[in-house]
Amino acid sequence: EVTKGFIPMDFIFGAFDQWSSYTDTDIRDHVCMAPNQWKSLLNNKGFTNINSIPVNNLHFLMYAQKPLIINNNHGIRLINSQQQQVIIYGNPVHDKFNIISRLECYYQTSSVNVIDNLQEMILSVQDMQENDIIFNLSLLQQLDKNNFKDSTMEYIQISQELLKAKSRCKHILLSLNSTMDSKFYLNSSVVGALRYFTRFNDNVLLDFDETTLNDQQFNLFNLINTLADTKGNYYREYAIRNCKTYIELARRENGSKFSNKNLENDCLYAKFNPDLSIQLYERPKQLEPNQVEIKIKASGINFRDSLIYRDLVSQQINSTGFGGDSTGVVTRVGDQVSKCKVGDRVCLLIGSFGSHHIAHEDYVCLIPDKVSFTEAASIPTTYVAIYRCLIKLANLFDEFEYNSSTPKSVLIHSATGGIGLSALNILKWKMKQTGMKINIFATVSTKEKENYLEQNYGSMITGIFSSLSTEYVDGIKRKLLEIGSIRGGVDAILNTFASDFMHANFSTLAQDGTIVDLSVTHIYNHELFKFRNNVVYITTDVSQYPAIFQAKAVGIMLEAISNKELDLPPIKVYPVSQLNDALAFIGERKHIGKLTIDYDQDIVTPQLIKQNQNKIIKENNDIKSKIKCLLITGQKGMVLETLRWILENSNKVTDVIILTKSSMKWDIQRTINQYKSNVNFYFKSVDIGNSNEVHETINQLYNENSKLPPVDSILHFANLHTESEPLEIAYDELSSVHDSKTMGLINLHEISLLCKWNIKHFIISSSTLVYIPTFNQCAFISANLVYDSFSKYRRSLGLECTNLLFTLPSAGYVSPNKSVESSLGHTGVLPTNISKILGTIDLIISNNNKDFGTNLIISKFNFDALKRMGEKVIQLDYYMNQFESNTHTIKSQDSTKDKIISTISDLLSISASKLNYSSMKLKDYGVDSLFMVQLKNWIQKEFQKPNIISISQLQNSTIDTIIQIVQNSLINNGTDSKKNSNKDEKEIKNSKPQNNKH
Repeated sequence: EVTKGFIPMDFIFGAFDQWSSYTDTDIRDHVCMAPNQWKSLLNNKGFTNINSIPVNNLHFLMYAQKPLIINNNHGIRLINSQQQQVIIYGNPVHDKFNIISRLECYYQTSSVNVIDNLQEMILSVQDMQENDIIFNLSLLQQLDKNNFKDSTMEYIQISQELLKAKSRCKHILLSLNSTMDSKFYLNSSVVGALRYFTRFNDNVLLDFDETTLNDQQFNLFNLINTLADTKGNYYREYAIRNCKTYIELARRENGSKFSNKNLENDCLYAKFNPDLSIQLYERPKQLEPNQVEIKIKASGINFRDSLIYRDLVSQQINSTGFGGDSTGVVTRVGDQVSKCKVGDRVCLLIGSFGSHHIAHEDYVCLIPDKVSFTEAASIPTTYVAIYRCLIKLANLFDEFEYNSSTPKSVLIHSATGGIGLSALNILKWKMKQTGMKINIFATVSTKEKENYLEQNYGSMITGIFSSLSTEYVDGIKRKLLEIGSIRGGVDAILNTFASDFMHANFSTLAQDGTIVDLSVTHIYNHELFKFRNNVVYITTDVSQYPAIFQAKAVGIMLEAISNKELDLPPIKVYPVSQLNDALAFIGERKHIGKLTIDYDQDIVTPQLIKQNQNKIIKENNDIKSKIKCLLITGQKGMVLETLRWILENSNKVTDVIILTKSSMKWDIQRTINQYKSNVNFYFKSVDIGNSNEVHETINQLYNENSKLPPVDSILHFANLHTESEPLEIAYDELSSVHDSKTMGLINLHEISLLCKWNIKHFIISSSTLVYIPTFNQCAFISANLVYDSFSKYRRSLGLECTNLLFTLPSAGYVSPNKSVESSLGHTGVLPTNISKILGTIDLIISNNNKDFGTNLIISKFNFDALKRMGEKVIQLDYYMNQFESNTHTIKSQDSTKDKIISTISDLLSISASKLNYSSMKLKDYGVDSLFMVQLKNWIQKEFQKPNIISISQLQNSTIDTIIQIVQNSLINNGTDSKKNSNKDEKEIKNSKPQNNKH
């Protein structure tokens, strides 16, 4: 994916059969130039790494690398050189790379002026025009602590003059080792000023290494002109190393890669909610005496699960549980469990869709070795329900009632579903086991399903009828008469149909017959049926069966299956990642047999990472570090919060040195009093920016306290915020900020080397404002950018250092400045939560700085606000692009399709995610003609076109088809409108709503 502002650098071309399928191969052998012709052409144009991949003898893929601009011999000018004034600001004495003379040669047709005096430079820039260029060479040398503030102020003064003159001339700062590896880290002070003034002036930073500048074969100025073209390039800061160009971008650190045992998932469960979101639960530390913990390996899917998923059932049904049939391995048992042990393969009927389940041992049944997890998962609900319904409730195999001359009969609705095939298999098993004959009638919805029954159960089924109408009533009665039965109906009906068929069911039932209703929508509604002829109507909910019966019945079924006495229905296995597909498929009633879910992958860890990305879950706040002697600078704000947190959660700290310019404040005094019984505190009032004072203070401390251990950790969170308008920035302000932050940092670094301290943790704090320099804090940004570079420099020496970038939370500057906090939010920078800062420090300490970048951004950004403000957050460009892409996607979804889906979802009161778009007709949702009229009127009004779709089309179409009809009509500009209009007039006239209640 190409980064914004850059042109693709590769040539890619493909000629595939999908692109052009021609048949006149007798007169040509390719669709365009042949690969060898392409190679010749690309080679002549300077392309390199030319390759081709043959697809077949006619089609191929060509790719090649575009010639680099820097290798082009033709010079590129930003503008017409005849009209261009070029100022080179730099001292020839320091120009060891001959940049001045090389620039003069390159711009020989321009007006070139070399200036090494600041006052002359300030006068010269006042006349600079938009097409002119300033080359600032002040950073082609290493700045030190004696001159970096002066150099920074010089750059600020030049920028101020350009701003006052409202000049849009290009100001190009050429630097050496100032970014990336930051060998000359103090040079970043000037870079910080450049970044601040880029909001006002046309600034560009080009940071080189010695190798690039010394390479006489490298076309340096073509590269400079290319990168400095701010109209064509998005970025303003570049690092050129070994003749290759780099830009600095932020990347996300994933907290899960850092070592922390508390991130392991063995303390959590995952469970699917009815909307298929996954919820994590804490694993109980101890089970009840009779409880069994099971790691789920497979789950069976029942039709009620589909109803719950689609939100088509009452709360009563939903409360009985989502998912039920489960198999798995016992992972823990309670103290009094005797039925199973850890490692046993078990089956249970009251499980759930999830990673684990805890149940009373009475609900658990052992799985025979010959039965797999997925096979066992297809059994519990359907087989147990049928076993109870046919054997116990309908008494079909009651030997006292059996008469071989007039065998009993049963009607099984939806006979190819999980319930139906289970019933057929159990009947087959019991008839063989008892020698009793049962007349079996079945209903199915398609010819395919009828053929399946005939092929697999033909010899035992008396008659098969359609479930799409009630004609089965007369058909069954005729068949009974044909086989000599005088009962006048069946003895038992296994019902899974809606209440619309209940009258037909009673008409099919013999005197003293029994209807066993497994339709969950009947069990919990309050419909009453009129009974006659002493018939029995029984509703049954397998989830309500006694635990002892469930386990015993499952055991009987499993044993019979293991012994090849009882057949299994056809089983279609879905991986757990396709649970939604399985639930949707069973809802379409097209399946034959049973659907099961195989937990072929871990569902806990991905959810754990998703919910806790960049977070570490900890059971306690103990700090896993051997910090003994800690040195901190400052006594309030974030450093005080950090000190308190370390003292509270670590018992290893013995000594704390506090260096601060001011006298002791009440907050730090309270902290010292709280912990002084276990920790030695050394509070010293010292100017941390004064090298002599710092060295004298440290020497005095160790001379007076011989038992004071060497410092092993340093926290330098010193901050001095100042605000000035761009034209009001003065040296005193710049110096005071750098003295507090930068000079303090240098002094701590030098004293640690001088004293040979083995520093385990050197943690410093910068600010996210270095990336969004929107406030009047040029000096603050300049100092903070030095921190960014210093952390890279110190790491390059093999020494520990991590820089934290955040926006101060309730501790420090933002707290008393609510206007600043509000302003931060509106410009896209959100104050960082203290706990997040402390958590990051915990990670750094616990992992000994391993795997961490040198600069960690721990702030949140409001990319929407950044976008509105028009901010160019270069380092966060990747995430800004993601935000723009997501925003564009959201806007593009406001389409015809989404409008229709949203409206149908609202009218049906069904979540859009649970609608069946492709295979379920709208009328199958049980809606009446008033619904159709309402939807049609909405479509007509919404899309401002009459008669886009007819009512009959709405009734007999799936949602996908409805969308297609509307889209086609809009494209065709309504050519079908008149045809639909005449049809609807008749339909609306004839539509008589059966129920006006809503």
